[in-house]
Amino acid sequence: MSTTALTAEGTHRDAFTNSDWLLLAVPGLIWGASFLQIAESLNGFTPAAVTFGRIFFGFLALSFSRSVRSKIDRSDWPQSSP
Repeated sequence: MSTTALTAEGTHRDAFTNSDWLLLAVPGLIWGASFLQIAESLNGFTPAAVTFGRIFFGFLALSFSRSVRSKIDRSDWPQSSP
């Protein structure tokens, strides 16, 4: 069995194109920038303030998303076992 049989089929089997690199780099830069911001924030704020800020800004970001506020049908709730 070859290793290609174990992976999902992509859009092409050639080397990465410029748009593929961009799709990889942009989320990586955004994700990495948050850690840089946390490290820099610790120079001016206490760890408790940085923790509260991360939770607060995460709450703000999620509160504007409509998919987070969608109603879950009662039938989709987990059933409690006796």
